Amino acid sequence: MKILVTGANGHLGNNIVRYLLTQNVEVLSGVRRNADVSVLADLPTEIVTLDYDSVQQLARVFNQADVIIHTAAVFKRWAKDLQKDIIDQNVNLSINIVNAAADAGVKKLIYISSIAALDDSQMPMDESSWNQLKQRPYPYSKSLSEQKALQTAQQRGLTICTLLPSAIIGPHFNALTPTLRVFADIANKNLPMLPRFNFLFINATDVARAALLAIEHGRNGERYIISHPQKYSVEQVFDLAYQHLPQLNLKKPSMAPKFLLFCMAWLGEKVSFLTGKEPLLTVEDIKELWDASPQVNVLKAKKELGFEAASVEISMLETFRFLKSVKA
Repeated sequence: MKILVTGANGHLGNNIVRYLLTQNVEVLSGVRRNADVSVLADLPTEIVTLDYDSVQQLARVFNQADVIIHTAAVFKRWAKDLQKDIIDQNVNLSINIVNAAADAGVKKLIYISSIAALDDSQMPMDESSWNQLKQRPYPYSKSLSEQKALQTAQQRGLTICTLLPSAIIGPHFNALTPTLRVFADIANKNLPMLPRFNFLFINATDVARAALLAIEHGRNGERYIISHPQKYSVEQVFDLAYQHLPQLNLKKPSMAPKFLLFCMAWLGEKVSFLTGKEPLLTVEDIKELWDASPQVNVLKAKKELGFEAASVEISMLETFRFLKSVKA
């Protein structure tokens, strides 16, 4: 079996490539033209260029593979034009990937979505819900693009299943996602205050393992939540690093007042409209994450895929150690 991974130079993508290689799977690593592929440099994988705007070009490359694992997406929580730069990009990318996979006649498409695509107004979240909050552009884009992928696949007769991972952590990254930035800010002492944010985490290698299980066991048209079920606050993440990594010489910051963070986020967004640079925090981030109590029902993935997440605390320490090794 030959598997092509899109977004293979990203944090999740390259970890999927690494895991598949350990399982003696032949892997094609799909990346954009002129992408930084240093994270793939020492791996025995063929790197292929993908033009995500061209169904014809994608299909020609996909024709070399039996299965596609799709990870590529716009991972931004702010843009000057939210519709054009986040929502439309993710939706159009999904439609193109599905049509190209169908044209190429691949056996199965494993589509990596996100728990952000779920409705978080009701807990615990399960695979039956969809995020409909348009004011949160990234989660809404993940919801809409996954729905379009499933609908298009059904229309084209393509076998597909989607995985919905929580916030992805773990090693082997060459850029910081919004999730990884929390860990970097703690490790680099760039977090002056601790926000009352709570997250669900999953190791990138666990998502890779789930993807391989989904190829074998995932049912056509079905969604699977891939997450460790326990939530962690930013304070708990800090405390874990403080207790187990004394070499970081951390000093615990005070807890952040919510009103102050709102003011900082509001001001940051105003500045971002002038500079075009994404703010560190948005007002919607605070509304979504402050004192959140995320819960997910992971029984479907356990029952149908045989998936169960590894220790998230070990994964968090692994993330901190990789950050330290990169910095060194």
